[in-house]
Amino acid sequence: MEKKILELLTSFQSEFRQEVKGIRSELIDFKKEVNDEFKSFRTELTDFKQDVNNEFKSIRHEIKDVKNDLKRIDIKIENDICPKIDSLFDGYKQNTETLDRLENKVDNLSEKVEKHEVEIRVIKNNNIKAIKSI
Repeated sequence: MEKKILELLTSFQSEFRQEVKGIRSELIDFKKEVNDEFKSFRTELTDFKQDVNNEFKSIRHEIKDVKNDLKRIDIKIENDICPKIDSLFDGYKQNTETLDRLENKVDNLSEKVEKHEVEIRVIKNNNIKAIKSI
């Protein structure tokens, strides 16, 4: 009986060792798969990070270009367009003043013409009366 117990224990020990070896082998394979997946994920993450960094660099470059364009536009407005607008405004102001002066002169001339017309009528009436009285 001891022999049978010893054989059973030996058999059980052998089976247990084989099961442990199988489990160990499966764990090693699983660990390898996890490591491979982790490496793959790390590579993808690194690539993604690089892509994001490249995009940020591109965006920064575009922002810098926009800022430079904005500075050029601001300088052009300040140095070119604003003086032209001021000149146009001055010209408009001068034209308005000239038109006001001309309007006053025309009004004065109209008044003179009206006075002269009245004087001419008076003179004509006086001449007609003078001719009739002769």
